Amino acid sequence: SALVKVCEAEETLSASGACGIPAATPLLYSALTHLRSLSSFKRTESTEVFGFQMEFLKLRLDLLDLCSAMRNLGSEMRLTGIVPRTNTRSGLHIKNMANCFTLLATRCYKIYQRFGLLHCQSTRTSLRTFHALCRFLSRTASKVFAVKLPSKKKVEQVVVIKGPQGDALHPMTMLMNKLDEAVVQPMDEAVDPVVRATALTEIIDGILMAPVPFPRGFTVVKQLPIASLRLSGDPENAKTSFADPTVPPDTGNTDAEEEISRKEVDVLEVLPYHSFAVYASGTIPKSYFDMANLSFSNVMASYKISYDSPLHPDEEFLVEEDQLDQGSVSSESHFKRRPDDEIATVSCPLFPNGNFLFHIESRLYEEGFYKVDVQLGCRDLRCGEWEIPVAEGSQTLFVRVSRTRD
Repeated sequence: SALVKVCEAEETLSASGACGIPAATPLLYSALTHLRSLSSFKRTESTEVFGFQMEFLKLRLDLLDLCSAMRNLGSEMRLTGIVPRTNTRSGLHIKNMANCFTLLATRCYKIYQRFGLLHCQSTRTSLRTFHALCRFLSRTASKVFAVKLPSKKKVEQVVVIKGPQGDALHPMTMLMNKLDEAVVQPMDEAVDPVVRATALTEIIDGILMAPVPFPRGFTVVKQLPIASLRLSGDPENAKTSFADPTVPPDTGNTDAEEEISRKEVDVLEVLPYHSFAVYASGTIPKSYFDMANLSFSNVMASYKISYDSPLHPDEEFLVEEDQLDQGSVSSESHFKRRPDDEIATVSCPLFPNGNFLFHIESRLYEEGFYKVDVQLGCRDLRCGEWEIPVAEGSQTLFVRVSRTRD
């Protein structure tokens, strides 16, 4: 079964370290395939039964692939005695190595936000430890290969959370702290590349041979309840229909036409420089409250407004360069009229029946199509923030900014 193959893979890594990656990877891939096969029989339209297990296995496989690639780069540097140049194949891989581990840590944090509320404290601590491991390997790569850590401008959605505090005595946590203090932090460009490469090999072998922080929730099968979310415009500014989405309208269309109409996205029409509001309403099912391991009473949403496309395909949305050269329009003032694509957060109390309602206010200045993306979440009594899954396609609303109405 899948559990047997996962146990065999982890036992191989604990016994052989990085040398056991070629033997452990096929076992983990086989376990992942087995879970996908089981999920195909019980999968619903909204979510997968083994979603947490499959996401964690993919995370583990990507970590092993990155460790193997970084160890190979370290072996090359140890043989040559120099750090590869930036414009070479190895140099480009080295440049991206710290970025890859940072993005892997971000993926781990997203799994933590999506599934952590529904599992025990031990599972949440394991995911935080795994997140700290990815961050530690990112710092190790930057120190060994003398590259800068990725910034938020270069790597999108880089999330940094505190290390695990509830299980500080875990062997993996203790090993990372010792290696970081004694080996990684004192390392700089003055250290010989051969010494740095040798230290990297020992660090990777030690990390892989240490007991892995495997979450207890891996053996618990839970199907994520899906919340309903509906985005609509202000009735005074929009042409959006405000009929009850749970009741299909009597349009007289055929089933095929009705299915196509459901897939169409409503477009909110606004005027430039005029403020508008987007209302978000929905319901969190009772099964989600029953399955949650922590109590919560507030609903929060992270939203982002971004430019999508011009009003017409042949329209040039940006100001021409010759106009900028003549000084007729300032490039800085022009680009300030566009949204910054920054993620903002709003919150609202949750009604006893699970319903919620909040609104997003904004103002757009240039003509074109814009996209409002909303990610639904909640805040527990300890101020922890979690993601609530919603139906696919209900998290986006398009806004048409035009001086004329068609």
